[in-house]
Amino acid sequence: MLFSLCMILLCGISVSAANPVIPKTSFPYDGTDVQSSVESIYRSDHAFFKDEADILTSASEDKLWEKVQATSDELNINIAVFIGGNYRTDDETVTFTTNSISYLFGSSSDTLFVYLDFEGYSPAYDYIRTSNNAENIFTETKRNKILNVMYKKLPKSTEPVYEEPVQQAISDGLDEIKNQGYVNSTQQTPDYRSNSPAASPRTERGRETPRTEIGSELLDFVRKIPTPIIIAVVVGIVILIIISSIVKSIKRRINSSFGNSYYNNGGYYNQGGSYHSSHNGYYGGRSRHYDSYHSRPPRHRPPRTHHEPPRSSRPPRNSAPPSGSSHSGSPHSSGSGHYR
Repeated sequence: MLFSLCMILLCGISVSAANPVIPKTSFPYDGTDVQSSVESIYRSDHAFFKDEADILTSASEDKLWEKVQATSDELNINIAVFIGGNYRTDDETVTFTTNSISYLFGSSSDTLFVYLDFEGYSPAYDYIRTSNNAENIFTETKRNKILNVMYKKLPKSTEPVYEEPVQQAISDGLDEIKNQGYVNSTQQTPDYRSNSPAASPRTERGRETPRTEIGSELLDFVRKIPTPIIIAVVVGIVILIIISSIVKSIKRRINSSFGNSYYNNGGYYNQGGSYHSSHNGYYGGRSRHYDSYHSRPPRHRPPRTHHEPPRSSRPPRNSAPPSGSSHSGSPHSSGSGHYR
């Protein structure tokens, strides 16, 4: 009897743990309404977190919020994580992240904004937006690495959604943000309200800035080189190019000085110096233009296929994947997006 009761309890626990979460996709406000969308209790001067899709429990949200703040404090940049549930096209997602950065932290802030798509359509479109100095810290390669780490745990857009993998994916993504970044030395206190005091530098953490990229180290090395030495090297390179051009010109004149054609082993040279064989078995070359050129049709994003749960918001619209160029709202920003 006791054994049967234990089995029933275990089965009940396993069944309840296996129940997927149905993301919230119906809202009283439009997905492009930034002010309504970013209302959240998890917001500070340098960090922001919101589970718009209502996937996580309060306990999970509290843990992730603490990690978002800790990552922001360690790297000295603003960090925002947004789990989207309201409908937004790809272009609207790019615009939304850009405008949210301006609204939360200011258009001139150093911010990294992570947007995860749980709107209920396939394919899902996840996006990372960076602005100002955060763009220099988190290059496109780094942004892609962060998304790829999260994709190890995030469900595909056609798969059921469970809370634990989503929480773990965001936690791993924050760890990767920390691994790919380094302490920002230019961050200013954001002026996201019109009556805010003048911006003042954030305090440093008393440790050297770790440079994780070879490009950053090379840039620092070049900056330390005295200007006269750089000028001398450039002038030397120009002189070598000029000398090389003169030598090639002299060689061409010497070759052309043979003038008339003369025979050599069954072939002859004409006045231009090109060799023509009189033996059998001569084959002409083939143009690379015709052999190597390949064209392919432009790529278009397929229509987004609706999956359960049904939703009452706007119908899906086709949209080409937006590029990472700058958009209005942040003068120096870029982003990386991927379908899931």
